[in-house]
Amino acid sequence: MTDILGSFFELLAHSSPWRGYVQDVWVLVLLVASFIWGGGPEKACITIWALVFSTSAAIREFVAENTGLSPYYLSDIYLPSFAGDLVVLIGFVGLALYANRQYVFWLAAWQIIAVMAHVVRGMDEAISPFTYVFMTAGPGWMQVWIMTGALIVHMRREPGRFADWRWQVETAREELPA
Repeated sequence: MTDILGSFFELLAHSSPWRGYVQDVWVLVLLVASFIWGGGPEKACITIWALVFSTSAAIREFVAENTGLSPYYLSDIYLPSFAGDLVVLIGFVGLALYANRQYVFWLAAWQIIAVMAHVVRGMDEAISPFTYVFMTAGPGWMQVWIMTGALIVHMRREPGRFADWRWQVETAREELPA
């Protein structure tokens, strides 16, 4: 049964190599758009996400080229991926504590799912490779959708009405006309 699931995973992983490129281009466009039209939290979220996952992808390719391991090798927890997911989780939780935005909590929640997939994989290697990849990569797609929606909402927002950070909330309320 494991061989069948492994074969299915390999077929799925190699049948659509454009998925990674689509996500990379989408994140690059989102990064540029957030620096043009986004507020502080929007810029911080996409920057954290893009920096950590591009670094993680570079490490994965370096390991694949120099050790002979496939980037889809899933016999145990893949440490660069786990470390990247953990850093993004810490970044999103820290950002959620200070940003005056609700969507950052959703980003952190999706990231918890990705980190817990690594923990479950470490506790029980019987988890199927497809499930492991789905639980670690799937939240990334949801986060990109959430960050895109957040940027659109921020762009439609009335300028100066809402503070970016929690410590600016009182100042923004004082500046509103009565």
